[in-house]
Order: sequence, then structure tokens, then C-alpha cells
Amino acid sequence: MLGFFKFSHKFINPLSGENKGYKKFIVFGHQRSGSSMLIGTLRQHSQVLGFGELFKDQEMAFNVAGFENNDKKLLKFRRSYPLRFLDEVIFSSYDDSIKAVGFKLFPDQISNGRERKVWKWLEKNKDINIVLLHRENLLSYATSNAIARNEGKYSIKSEAERSKKTVGFDPRILQKEFELREAYMDQILKGTAQHNTYPITYEHLVDNLKTEMKNIQGFLGLKFEELSINTIKQEVRPMSQVVENYNELKDHFSATRWHKFFE
Repeated sequence: MLGFFKFSHKFINPLSGENKGYKKFIVFGHQRSGSSMLIGTLRQHSQVLGFGELFKDQEMAFNVAGFENNDKKLLKFRRSYPLRFLDEVIFSSYDDSIKAVGFKLFPDQISNGRERKVWKWLEKNKDINIVLLHRENLLSYATSNAIARNEGKYSIKSEAERSKKTVGFDPRILQKEFELREAYMDQILKGTAQHNTYPITYEHLVDNLKTEMKNIQGFLGLKFEELSINTIKQEVRPMSQVVENYNELKDHFSATRWHKFFE
């Protein structure tokens, strides 16, 4: 390991130890599919070290006490050596109390530049457990993502913060987005075909959150703990009230495989 990391390791890894026998996992899927809710809830578990978005462009969203999101030297290291960053920093040696270590990942984040190597790394490292999130209704995904991006708000703490904004879509651009999301999911399924995988849809997760959080703890080999679920769903309006040109889109997609998003 580089001298830099020998120097910095105590700072960025407050739970360092000799344990490498924990389960590795990735919460993998698209944005707006419940990944923050899932990883945030798991993070409360006494045996889990659950990082956030490690491959954001301008920072590493560790979101764990003692790990600095804006460490510029570490960010430079991650950009230059993404695989070493994962092997030496994230899946490092920890205290014996840690039984599972993981982070959330979006396919968009590893589809350009040096980060593309992460696809091959993931295919090779079959000991990584995958919690695979998928949103059945891609129109809901696109709408939620557009509003969150426009307002710069990806989570809320109260119902009063729910957006009242609406959005419109160019049908051709929206169709390309649907196709991209499906292509990414196909790539994920292919790359993780030999992994231990727990697939779940956003819709099922939201409707069965307590049960699924218990199941995912079992999937990761953790002792069961009652975890507090404090997230609030950002969008509860029907899509016809949120999408300005809903009827236009419904007509455009009526003869396609995506017509079900408008029913």
C-alpha cells in the first residue's frame, strides 16, 4: 500500500482492525429506486458499515462518521485508481464487530472514464453480494429524478417538503431514457449472474419495508435488529398530475412495451 495510505488510514478508517471475513455488498440500481432509504436504514445496524455514493463526481459520499467526504487526496486517488480505492480503502480490514461492509452504486457512475473498470472488477469479484434495486415504472423514475434534479433535493424530512412542481418530457428523449435504463439493467444482470443476489423492486420495497429490511439482514448474514425507518416518500401524486404532457406521452407510448407505465 502507498505511504499516503499508511499515513491516512487511521484517519479515514476509524474502525480499522484485522477482520476481513465480513460480507461485502453493493446496493446496485438506478437513482430514485430506494437506494438511499435502504442503505440509510442498514447503516443503523450495529454490525454494518454502509457507505453512500462513493463514485459521485465531486466527492465520495461516505456518510459514515470519521470518513471525510471531501478528502481531496483520497478523491484524486479514487479517480486515478478506482479498483485500488475499493480494495484498499472500502473493503479494508475492520474491527471484529463489523459483519457486513457495502455501498450504493448507480450504473451511470461507472460508465465513463477510469470508473468503467469497476464493471470488470465486479464481474471478477463474485464474493460481493448484490442487493439489486429496480423500479418497475420507469416513468415514475424519470419524473422523480427530473424534479429532484431541478430542485437539488434528493430526500426530504417531512411531508411539507414535498414538491408541488410539475415536469414535461420530449417523448423521443424520454424513450431514449427508458432504453438506457433497460440496457443498464441488462448489463447489471449479466455482470452479476454468478453473484449472490437479492433482487427487489422499489415498489415492493416501499410496500413491504419492514419485512424486506428483515429479509435483507438475513441475506447479509446479520443478526436481526429492529431498525428505525425514517424516510418519507417524496412523490405521492398520480403521474397524470405531475407530468404536464401526460396524455401526449400516453398516446406516444400506447403501441410500445412501455404503455404499462401510463395505466
